[in-house]
Amino acid sequence: MVRFLEANTVLPSSLFDQLAEDGLRITAQRSLEKIYVSAFTSFQNWFINFEDLSIWLFRPGERTFEVWQAGQNHQSVEKKQVGESEVPSMGQDCFFVAKAPRWQRLPEGASYRIDFYQPIFFQQEILGFLSLRLRGGQIDPSQKQILQHLGLYVSLAIGHAQTYLALQTRNEEIIRQSQEFQSLIRVMPQSLFRTDTEGRLTFANQAFQQLIGTKLENLLGREAYSLYLPELGEIFKADDQWVMTHLENLEATRVLQTGPYAEPVFVQMVKSPILDLYNRIVGVQTIFWDVTEKQKNQDQLRLQKVEIRQQARKLTQMNRELEQKQREIKTINARLETEIQRQLNQIQRTREELDIFLYRASHDLRRPVTTLMGLAQVARLTLENEEAVQLFEKVDTTAQTMDQMLAKLLMVSEIHHASGLPQPIDLAALMEDLHQEYQELLQRNAIQWEMDIEASIQFTSFPNLLAMILRNLIENSVQFRRCDGAEYSYIKVRIYQKMPSCISFWKIMGRESLLCGKKRCLGCMSKPIVFPKAMA
Repeated sequence: MVRFLEANTVLPSSLFDQLAEDGLRITAQRSLEKIYVSAFTSFQNWFINFEDLSIWLFRPGERTFEVWQAGQNHQSVEKKQVGESEVPSMGQDCFFVAKAPRWQRLPEGASYRIDFYQPIFFQQEILGFLSLRLRGGQIDPSQKQILQHLGLYVSLAIGHAQTYLALQTRNEEIIRQSQEFQSLIRVMPQSLFRTDTEGRLTFANQAFQQLIGTKLENLLGREAYSLYLPELGEIFKADDQWVMTHLENLEATRVLQTGPYAEPVFVQMVKSPILDLYNRIVGVQTIFWDVTEKQKNQDQLRLQKVEIRQQARKLTQMNRELEQKQREIKTINARLETEIQRQLNQIQRTREELDIFLYRASHDLRRPVTTLMGLAQVARLTLENEEAVQLFEKVDTTAQTMDQMLAKLLMVSEIHHASGLPQPIDLAALMEDLHQEYQELLQRNAIQWEMDIEASIQFTSFPNLLAMILRNLIENSVQFRRCDGAEYSYIKVRIYQKMPSCISFWKIMGRESLLCGKKRCLGCMSKPIVFPKAMA
């Protein structure tokens, strides 16, 4: 190695070749410490006035510099950390601004020193700068050229070393993460495998090996699409091509069947692209898990939804038909109501006409009946022929029967045409009048009459209607009495306050019958009865 002892020395071209060899030797180093030692030795050999060499590497996250310097004995290399304020001004200018070498000639006692600054960069990124100190007042262009060449070699070597170390650290981290990832996915319950760009298997976890039924060494290098039925393999191949083309994840539900006799299963599949450090596609990772039960449930739900929609449509149609029928029924009901009302009106008119007819006919018929009864009475007084008297007795009996029938017809008419308001009734007087009216009938049939009425009872009703009811009771008692002579016949009328809803009983031959109730009287009265105090 040639030393430069004085300025303005002309350098032959062979020396630049030697300089290039020196630079190649420095660049071949990948350790910063080795690069520093080689560079320090080279500068010592080339420049007799060489004094110091420093390497300043910037740490962006900490805003500090990592400084490499030789020890005092130039045998060991020291590394320390300094702040931005300790960086030389020319070094800052070289690092932050110029990206080019800088020179600085400074007086130092009786002599001068020259500081040389060379930026360190790699792929257009500034990593730091190189600081070199020489003793002496002058440096000629040839020495300057050598400094620049050798400084450039050193800076490039440091840049490559920094990048290499970063890549090495990154690769070590990737390998560590990959090992952790491999150990994790190897035992995961979901099936996972990886293929290269040609579809050949590069990895498969235990779940996938169990599914296929073979070991990993039998799967590596084998085309993944050949593990399934041909038509399914084409689908998976198309999925891989899509992932490698679009560099995006693909998630889909697929049918998986490894053989013609194997039971098909539904799987949820996620395919992801595998990229290298330079973001180049190198394969596809596939992970899937069994969703057959879920798919069956979804299919069942889908069928149920279809059935529900069909049933809903049927119900809608039935509702429309039902609404149509209801409208028809309403129309028919309206017609029926109209017809029924018309018939009721006609029946009402007919009944009114019949009542009028019966009323008039009864009055018209009572005149001849009373005439016959009068003739029978005259015959009793005037005729002496017993046969004729008996004949008129028969006529009188028939006339009385007809008179009773006419009275009942008039009674029905009076019930239908009853008018007026309820009135207080003296039950004792009413029963006494009825006793007098039927006394002859009772004597003729040997029926004993007894009556017991509490004086404190107040009763409000329709007098005519109540009299009709009592007459019917008396007549029914006489008509339906026992005539075998086993015991004597009697009618006992007892009216008393037995309970709030009942005050009167009618006793015939030992049998009691309710005469008047709370809301109606023997069901024969068509109009309500008012009970102001005691219940009737």
